[in-house]
Amino acid sequence: MDVGTQEFKKTPYINSEKKLLARYGKHPAYRNFISSLKAPATKTGYSFALSKYLISETNKNLSLDQILSKPVKIIESELIEEIIRQQEL
Repeated sequence: MDVGTQEFKKTPYINSEKKLLARYGKHPAYRNFISSLKAPATKTGYSFALSKYLISETNKNLSLDQILSKPVKIIESELIEEIIRQQEL
């Protein structure tokens, strides 16, 4: 689905985005990452994908600092697992 469509904006993602912003929105790493994205469609898409990773079963009980303290290879592996899981839905 095109991230710029109205269909996307009507999904339950909006509620999870609000929860995500409440939990991580003031964290410097989250703010820096999101604010570095210039195109609105990219910002929306990346924010959506990042939220799926952050609220995944693996990370849902961790702070952003705890997630970022994981070795890079572990984060990469978890991201790949989440992408595969989303593709299977």
